[in-house]
Amino acid sequence: MTKHEDEYKIKIDKDVYEVNQKLITGSKILALAGLTSEEYDLRLKKKGGQTLIGPNDQVDLSEPGIEKFVTFKKETSEG
Repeated sequence: MTKHEDEYKIKIDKDVYEVNQKLITGSKILALAGLTSEEYDLRLKKKGGQTLIGPNDQVDLSEPGIEKFVTFKKETSEG
């Protein structure tokens, strides 16, 4: 099997996914894990902390250190 030039492995929570595009949005990353941006926040995990990724934010998977993401259920506030 030949590795494609634009093939990236990313980890969302504890699961690994293969993505065939360099640029991907936060909502598409959540969709890979079967989640939606309406219910979950997505954060990029890097050395030194985490960065919130919005649903329409573009993530460049070709940059070094861009491979680990964590999800958090959004807090619901009543009233």
